[in-house]
Amino acid sequence: MPKPSQGHPHSSFARIKIFRSSSITLAIIFTLLLLCSIATLLYFMRLASDGSHQDQISASIYIDTEGFHDAFERGGIDLVADLLQYRVKHLAEGRIYALANSEGHVMMGNFGYIPSGVPKEGTIFSLTLDAKEGDHELPTGKAYDILALYIDFPDGHRLLVGRNLPDIEFHEELSEQLGWAMIIVMFALAGAGFFIGERVVYRINVMADTASYIMQTGDLSKRIPILSQWDDLSKLGMILNELLGRVGYLMEEVRATSDNIAHDLRTPLTRMKHHIETLHQKAVDDHIPITEVTDKLLDDMDHVLQTFSALLRIRNLEAGTLRLLQDEISLSALLQDVYELYEPTALEKEQNMTLDIRNETIILGDKHLLFQAFANIIDNAIKYAPNGARIQITLYRHGDDATIIVHNSGTHVEEALQEKIFLRFFRTDNARTSRQGTGLGLSLSKAIIERHGGTVRAYNSDDGFAVSVSVSRNKKKAVA
Repeated sequence: MPKPSQGHPHSSFARIKIFRSSSITLAIIFTLLLLCSIATLLYFMRLASDGSHQDQISASIYIDTEGFHDAFERGGIDLVADLLQYRVKHLAEGRIYALANSEGHVMMGNFGYIPSGVPKEGTIFSLTLDAKEGDHELPTGKAYDILALYIDFPDGHRLLVGRNLPDIEFHEELSEQLGWAMIIVMFALAGAGFFIGERVVYRINVMADTASYIMQTGDLSKRIPILSQWDDLSKLGMILNELLGRVGYLMEEVRATSDNIAHDLRTPLTRMKHHIETLHQKAVDDHIPITEVTDKLLDDMDHVLQTFSALLRIRNLEAGTLRLLQDEISLSALLQDVYELYEPTALEKEQNMTLDIRNETIILGDKHLLFQAFANIIDNAIKYAPNGARIQITLYRHGDDATIIVHNSGTHVEEALQEKIFLRFFRTDNARTSRQGTGLGLSLSKAIIERHGGTVRAYNSDDGFAVSVSVSRNKKKAVA
């Protein structure tokens, strides 16, 4: 494995620069697109607003003039004057009226003079008017943009009907204010995008720095700081922290396995060396038969081979490279066979072993592997339970899951060690002093159960210790 480069732990990753990050680039592109969209929207809104409002005013003027035409036809200029007086009094807001006689002098209305140089009758025109002295409706000296239309009556009177255009100016001002408001919002969004991008870049750099530190130092206890709980980066950080924890756990397991292999294989290899030396010496002295020593050598070699065979089988099971048979298996019959195999062993230790089958359960799986898994669990219970202990094997079904519990009385395992008993070569201090077994039985059982889609766990009960296995009777585990 190559050694990490010397120097600052954070030197292996180039930190992301704020203006070269994808988030800031996207924020700038979004801002430009938003600006173009706002400008286009305001332009068409202005066009639509101006044209639409003037069309409405022109229509209102035409309707107004039709009323005066009808009044003249029904009552002459006197009825026109009455109608004009009513409209000036009650409907004058935004309206301009001026009735002039044949000489051009204004007789009545809310405006003091008739502009000259206007189009012929019946044509809508626009112009700017100045209020004259004596005008009580319009502030003196203020200019107004109007749309207007003339009516020339047959008796020589002329009527100006118009509408001032402050509403158009209001709409223009409103559109301008709306445009500025949109620009302000755009820059606010751009600022928010820049801020969010800067925070994203900062947090990505924190992750990169942490990863670089771990790579340089090998310290798997280091974790990525979690600055919040709601966003995707925080979720990514939590997943990476879980990954680091899992990697650290596996690395620790590898180290522990290596230590245990060295410890467990040192003893048989040392004995083999001693037996070989004894064999050599006895062969020279011819004091004892040589087969007595070779038998011990063969036993020790068998123990070593069984250890490596079990390790290889566990590896293949966990990697999914060991092909499983998919047979219909009666769990009650399988457990009955295991029970009958180990009943004599339990009787030798004066242990009371019972089998409680509460439900018949059929599952799919490899019968030989499952037999070995349950045999290892029951063998372990008999081996480490005291003489005279009670060992109970229970099978029951809950829904689609079948549960097998192997319980032995008189033995407890520390809570901190309950998960470790399924690790390769793990043994309690008392178990390690025994020459029995390889320390791989429960590890192999766990690998077989999980390969069949099941779970296994260990726990203390009120009067002893139990191992519980759960498998699904409908789950078909994929085979390699």
